[in-house]
Amino acid sequence: MRDEVVVTSPGVGEVVIARLPDGRLQASANPEHIELFRQPETSAGNKKSFA
Repeated sequence: MRDEVVVTSPGVGEVVIARLPDGRLQASANPEHIELFRQPETSAGNKKSFA
């Protein structure tokens, strides 16, 4: 399970801050990134980068 916090800000909209499987935190307001955050865990060999 990944930890996730959703923040709504006027002018920005929804921002998701998520803890990635490797322990790093990632924040994004991009709907495509948010969709990837919310996908079920994948195998360790299939890592996605948001950088």
